[in-house]
Amino acid sequence: AVLIGLPIFALQAWMGSTFADVCTELEKQFENFDVRDAAASFESDRISILAGIEKLFDDSLDNFNTAVRTILKPAAMRSLSAQRAMAPYKAMLWQALPTILCVLSGCSNTMHLPLWYRVLMYAFGGTTVLCILPLLSAAAMELGRRCAIFARLDGAWAAVVHV
Repeated sequence: AVLIGLPIFALQAWMGSTFADVCTELEKQFENFDVRDAAASFESDRISILAGIEKLFDDSLDNFNTAVRTILKPAAMRSLSAQRAMAPYKAMLWQALPTILCVLSGCSNTMHLPLWYRVLMYAFGGTTVLCILPLLSAAAMELGRRCAIFARLDGAWAAVVHV
């Protein structure tokens, strides 16, 4: 089952790598944030929005920019990095659907075998589908995320991390 799932695990590792890249890009956007560069559909809307922001932040767009960088950025980055897994458990079960069908088919073929054997087969199938495959999926995503982070390191720190 693990070898058959190898392409899926590779895709999940790529998802983890992409997630790390998105987090890095978001962090850069927060660091370079300036409300004056914000786009609006109409210039009149843009002027009204900037005027409203100035009124709320002591007649200073710079105060608003500072608030976004110091208050909003840490909260947004914390919500992204505090996730235990990049995909929810229910989503991981959807990808295990073919395996569920395979396990059910295997279990239906054991009806003529002794009860102790069927119980072991059911327990193994349930554990594989509900625990092992989601765990391997989460591990593949985390591996991809870590590989993407380490790939961006250079110099002495990269050597220490890879050892």
